[in-house]
Amino acid sequence: MPQPPAGFPPNLSPEVVEALVRQVNTQLDNKRRELELQQQTDRNNFEYAKLALAAQQEDLQRQRQHETTREGRRYLFAGCTIVALLAFIVYTLQIGKEQFAADALKLLVGFVSGSASGYFYGRRKGELDARGDTASGPD
Repeated sequence: MPQPPAGFPPNLSPEVVEALVRQVNTQLDNKRRELELQQQTDRNNFEYAKLALAAQQEDLQRQRQHETTREGRRYLFAGCTIVALLAFIVYTLQIGKEQFAADALKLLVGFVSGSASGYFYGRRKGELDARGDTASGPD
């Protein structure tokens, strides 16, 4: 019969040793299953992340298209408005209402300059607020 290793308790019966071996095998089996489950979870998470990124990419593409369309419509509206106002001013000049055309042009310039300065003030303030730099911003 082989000698037990040094430090091994000499009074263990073969049944106890077999029970210990079975217990260790069960623990190793459980650990192997746990590792397999962890690997499967990792694979599932990876697949989900790929699908989420693809969906996000498609969503951002649609958002860019929408913004481009919206901006184009905004420019179209502004251009049509300018052409209509210019046509109105030319019409008032044609019918001999120079003073009315001059007053309308003054109002138009005042409106445009006020709108532009309000827009740029708000934009600048929004940029500063986004950076958290409100102390040095225009208030």
